[in-house]
Amino acid sequence: MEAKQDSVQTCIHNTELTYRVFGLMRSKKECDLEDLMQGCEPYPWEEVLAEVVRLSRMGDLRIVYKPGGEYTIRLCPTRRR
Repeated sequence: MEAKQDSVQTCIHNTELTYRVFGLMRSKKECDLEDLMQGCEPYPWEEVLAEVVRLSRMGDLRIVYKPGGEYTIRLCPTRRR
């Protein structure tokens, strides 16, 4: 039963983080990864990165490599929320 409760808590937590990511992305349309991490405080960077990767795999976000070793995050135009 405890494992099921942890799973539910994780889903709720991810939903809150998802809303925060989309809220930031709607206002900026494009965002550096570091700025997105700061906008998603108090979530740990590992969770934010995992959520960005998950949303990228679903086709909601696009992770774009920029010269100089940085990344920017964009909303996919066909999947705006």
